[in-house]
Amino acid sequence: MSTYKLQPKLVYESFGTLPSQHTDSINALQFSRDGSRLGSAGRDGFLCIWSLPNCRLLHRISAKCAVLSVQWIGQGQLLGGLADGTLLSILEKKDTLQIKGYETDTNRWPLEFISITEDQTMLATAGDESVFVWRGEKELDSMLWHAIPALKLPKPPTDRRSDGKPVVVTAIHWSPGSSSSTVQKELFIAYMHHGPESLRSLVESNDGLSSSVIRVWNAPSPVIMSFSISPDYQSFITTDIEGGFNLYDYSSSVEMHRFLPDNPAIGLALRSSFVHNGQAVVGADGQGNLNLWDRFDGDCFRKLKHAGFVRTFADYYQATTDTFWIASGTANIEGHGEIYLWKTTPSSELGSSPPADDVKSDVLRVTLPTKQGVDSPGISGFVYLTVTFLLGFSLASVVNLWDFHTVLKFVFQLSALKSLDEGLRWITDLFRL
Repeated sequence: MSTYKLQPKLVYESFGTLPSQHTDSINALQFSRDGSRLGSAGRDGFLCIWSLPNCRLLHRISAKCAVLSVQWIGQGQLLGGLADGTLLSILEKKDTLQIKGYETDTNRWPLEFISITEDQTMLATAGDESVFVWRGEKELDSMLWHAIPALKLPKPPTDRRSDGKPVVVTAIHWSPGSSSSTVQKELFIAYMHHGPESLRSLVESNDGLSSSVIRVWNAPSPVIMSFSISPDYQSFITTDIEGGFNLYDYSSSVEMHRFLPDNPAIGLALRSSFVHNGQAVVGADGQGNLNLWDRFDGDCFRKLKHAGFVRTFADYYQATTDTFWIASGTANIEGHGEIYLWKTTPSSELGSSPPADDVKSDVLRVTLPTKQGVDSPGISGFVYLTVTFLLGFSLASVVNLWDFHTVLKFVFQLSALKSLDEGLRWITDLFRL
């Protein structure tokens, strides 16, 4: 039985929006382990650290390219994955920040996803076709966690459905058994066209770190836009290209529910996840709504409305007050991004407003290596497919190509382009035909 049904007066109230600090879409959000901090990553190249619940901006760090992902380590260290392949480490030390950058390899793949093991000894990063594993070491005197490159995982095998399609990672998650007491650690990897989900084993030996695939799931949908696994590891959810969210049993891979919003955002790379300690499923639609469904009976019990398109979200459970929090990040037509805060509140407390503390921040500019050969930094594979689908659909409509497979062909042709300039030239040549 779901938590919210045990407490019928429990509802979500808007706690307000954080003061505008991002000038472009919000790519990623994450609460710190104690809920006192929120990290936000923006396509505008800024990584922000917020204090909660007073909604104060503590730090605003500027990089030279888009920040695609965030991951807290301990209480005071935040990792940011950049579009140029740099892993940025930020450690809060009283009134100062200690900042360091790490690089994966010479290819400099964008770091769209970050996941760390429960014991914080191993980290995985992913973006486009690349999945990279890092070892972690912590300085005893400063508590700074260092990332040490360990292993680049091989590409997934192809089959008849995925042959000729680009390799695009859409999610990574460590299994709960990946702790310091186990020699073998397990990493879930979801691919857009290849798999779509696999469980990979990583074993540490005297010869170094090695990996092997120990399980593969074959979901019915040919294109998987996102993947998330429940906290109890009894089920997992995927987002398909039709804008639906599909819940599967972990052990049998049997579909349990299909959650379909009233206005699905067809073809957009929406993320889906579990909230309420895994008892509810959350996913966005094409109208700025964040929908919450009961994981067990499939009922939609709440819609959180936004002014823009929901790009990302994060959740946190505050045990001391028995309160659930959700942070959601948006992008609107102008590209401006906002961060919304939501909390579960008894109906008698509805109507309260967020604190109006003055926002004071420091702006740190970090000089990082520039990725060579890329004309438009910050457009990653996961984000780029969203844009190219809409563009491809519009082009197909103009030239009266209504066949869905033809539209997808346009999308993948556009996705293969290396820059916006090249894309504009491709479009110009198309209309000259």
